[in-house]
Amino acid sequence: MSGVGVVQVGLARRICGDPSLISSAMTAFLEKIAPLFDFRAMRPVSVRAGMIPCGGLVHPVAAKRVLLVGDAAGMVSPVTAGGIHTALKHGLAAGHAISDFLNGKCEDPNGWFVRSYPQFRVKRLLRFLFDHFQSDLLFDLLLGTKPMRMAAGIVYFHHKGVFTPAERAGRPDARWVDDKTSR
Repeated sequence: MSGVGVVQVGLARRICGDPSLISSAMTAFLEKIAPLFDFRAMRPVSVRAGMIPCGGLVHPVAAKRVLLVGDAAGMVSPVTAGGIHTALKHGLAAGHAISDFLNGKCEDPNGWFVRSYPQFRVKRLLRFLFDHFQSDLLFDLLLGTKPMRMAAGIVYFHHKGVFTPAERAGRPDARWVDDKTSR
C-alpha cells in the first residue's frame, strides 16, 4: 500500500532457513537507520516479501494466452539483481505483441516472443563463480586495478540505454529486436 502518509521501508536480503531471521533482520535494519530516519515506532500497514527469481527464466514463462515479463519471468540479473531495463524493454515489446495478437496480426506470442527473452548465460556463470569461489581479499586487491575499472565502466556506464536507436525513433519494425547485450 503506497500513497500519501505511507512510507515504504524495506530490506533486500537472502535468508534461508528460520523465518524469524526475517523479522530480526528488519529490526536490526530499522535500528541502524534510526539516527537518520526513525521508523521504529511505526507499525506496518502491509508486508510484502518473497524471493525474486534471478537464476534465469522461470518455467513455464508463458502458456496459451499468458506471458510473463520482468521479475515475474525471472528477468533479473543473477549478478546485479538489476532487471528494470530488461523489464521495460521486454514489457513494451510484450505489450505490442499482445496488441498484435488481439488485433489478429500475429499468432499467440507465448512461443515466438519468449525466444527473445534474455538467458543471462554469462551472468549466471559469474554468479556461480562468485557464490562458490569468491574471496574478498582477492576482490579487494583487484578492485583498484585498471582491468577492473574498465570492466566496471563497461557494466555500469555503457551508452546502450534501454532501447535500440531504431526503437527510440519509433520504427514499428524494430520492436522485436533481440537484445544480446542482456545475456
